[in-house]
Amino acid sequence: MSFAGSILTEDLEPLRQRLLSHPLWTGIEEGTVQLETLRVFALQDWWLVREAYRLDALAVAGMPELDLQDLLLAKLVPKIGGYQLLLRFGEALGLARADFDAVQPLAGCMALTNFFYWMLAYGSPPEKIAAVSASEDIFIQICARITPEDRQRITRAVRLSHEFELLFYDTVMAVG
Repeated sequence: MSFAGSILTEDLEPLRQRLLSHPLWTGIEEGTVQLETLRVFALQDWWLVREAYRLDALAVAGMPELDLQDLLLAKLVPKIGGYQLLLRFGEALGLARADFDAVQPLAGCMALTNFFYWMLAYGSPPEKIAAVSASEDIFIQICARITPEDRQRITRAVRLSHEFELLFYDTVMAVG
């Protein structure tokens, strides 16, 4: 179930499954996607990531409440410098930095970007957060298709994070 599955007013699971089982992702997982398709993906994803920095700034600026601004700012920190991974990916595919600098969006890439700009311009604060979070949720689900060994490491990291957070809370309670 997605992050918002319990609050949605319609069943979007079939649509989520179409995203999660898209031939682009299954082809990447199976190693059957052509090199040129991977290059196009890297360049178009670069466009999206570059625009996401602008979108995130607009989202923060457009939030009426400081707590919502804090929420969005906190989501930005892990994204800082992420574009460098796309550059490395592109280099491995034979792309140069000049290819990334000269990229022009394809219609589907521009449409997704325009949707986010439209939502930021006309959506309510909950709609804005939901639109951005839904896209991130799908990406997280795609990234979750990892090896059992990686799952064990991630589980350990999450468990330790929770345990250390509990330790922090216990420490505060013991002193206060």
